[in-house]
Amino acid sequence: MKKLFIMAAIVWTLCGHGAGKIVCGSLEKHHVQGIAGDGQAWYWVFTDVIVKTDLQGKVLLRKEIHRQGGRRIHGGAPCFANGKLYVPYCGGSFNRHLNGNPGYNWILEYDETLNWLKSYPVDEVKYGAGCVAFRRGHFFVSGGRPADVPGNTVWEYDENFKFVRAHEVNFSSRKGIQTLVADGEKWYFGVYQSPAVTFMTDADFKLLGRWKFNGAVGMAPLGNGRFLRGLSTRHKSGKKMLRGGALMEITPKFSAGPDLSAESAADKLVKTEKSGKL
Repeated sequence: MKKLFIMAAIVWTLCGHGAGKIVCGSLEKHHVQGIAGDGQAWYWVFTDVIVKTDLQGKVLLRKEIHRQGGRRIHGGAPCFANGKLYVPYCGGSFNRHLNGNPGYNWILEYDETLNWLKSYPVDEVKYGAGCVAFRRGHFFVSGGRPADVPGNTVWEYDENFKFVRAHEVNFSSRKGIQTLVADGEKWYFGVYQSPAVTFMTDADFKLLGRWKFNGAVGMAPLGNGRFLRGLSTRHKSGKKMLRGGALMEITPKFSAGPDLSAESAADKLVKTEKSGKL
């Protein structure tokens, strides 16, 4: 992932974009879930489709996500590691208790030409596999969360997706974790929350603070408080509404401290969710 951050910063500077955007050249039925890079291309996951573009957003390849199991196809925020693209997949229910039903949670492995290679079950992920990240030889998976379950969880796996341990993260967020990115000794968590916030923890998942921006559909830390933030866009085509994706550089504000990690904050979030105000 560090390669992605360095690549993104160099490309942004060389292209002279400043406050501009990298726009994905494909419009899809569903919104973008997350973005990954390999130093030469971007990989955009639009729920049921993967689009590969060059660094300026020109479409190179497009493929529907492999159907692994369950009644639906839902791809999440991907990562690129060891020459392969990894896409979280949920064929079951998101953000709900399973009540004995299978979760159909997998990590799908693709090569650089978007050929599906293998699927790894991640049965420990209870409420929908929504994002995957790679750090120091291990994969980390997170995802959905029911409204009545406080906190969040990150599941750690080895390079062959053998389960290692579960990490409890001491903050709550609406519908769990949408994107997960590692950068050195820090983790960044994109969530659905209002006002917009991206949580940051240390390497052991201890909350350090919050960046004031929405990283729920993709992000890449560039250093010195700068990020590439994923954007979901809408485009009307006749009677249909299509969805696009973009990356934009931002310099958000940072708030240090664990004041949103207390149990009282989690209880407040659950009450708000149940009231229908979110």
